[in-house]
Amino acid sequence: RVLFRSLHAPRDPSIACIVSDSAFADFNQLADEIIEKGRQHGLSAPKFLINWGTSSIRSTVYKKARFHVRECSPIKSVSAAFVPALFIAANGDDFIPPHHSKELHANYAGDKNIILVDGDHNSRRTNFSYDSVANFLTRYMYLEPSWRLENGFEYYDNPPWIRFGGGPRNLASYYSNAHLSNNRHN
Repeated sequence: RVLFRSLHAPRDPSIACIVSDSAFADFNQLADEIIEKGRQHGLSAPKFLINWGTSSIRSTVYKKARFHVRECSPIKSVSAAFVPALFIAANGDDFIPPHHSKELHANYAGDKNIILVDGDHNSRRTNFSYDSVANFLTRYMYLEPSWRLENGFEYYDNPPWIRFGGGPRNLASYYSNAHLSNNRHN
């Protein structure tokens, strides 16, 4: 069964740390908030149509990812998670409001920090945010400071795997090979 890392963290000792940007605390709560926001903006639909739409989404997610979206409730597991976590939320996010990240942070059991930034859900994060994430990952993943990019801000508008010529698997392969070569030299 596929679960979000924050849901899985209490059970998986291989997870070194978590960076959570604009996460929701509970899927059902978020869905209710989105429906209510639509109503406030004059959008309404009959209850059977809303139920059909949410049922369709649940079915599609299950078929593609093999988990029940209604069970996605990170808030239920964060009190048992001790993996270091960095939460990020945008003050103007009207898709996943910052109170979700604040609630996750407040209930998180492990070492934690939260960064609130200006902008909305899709805004470019501040340089301070990127530096904070880099410092956090360097600390908790025991990365060599020399691995940091000289002009890292040039790359922040692109996913990191772009620099390594390919998709996320190439990035994972890069880090795996770097870890193996570091261990051979020790």
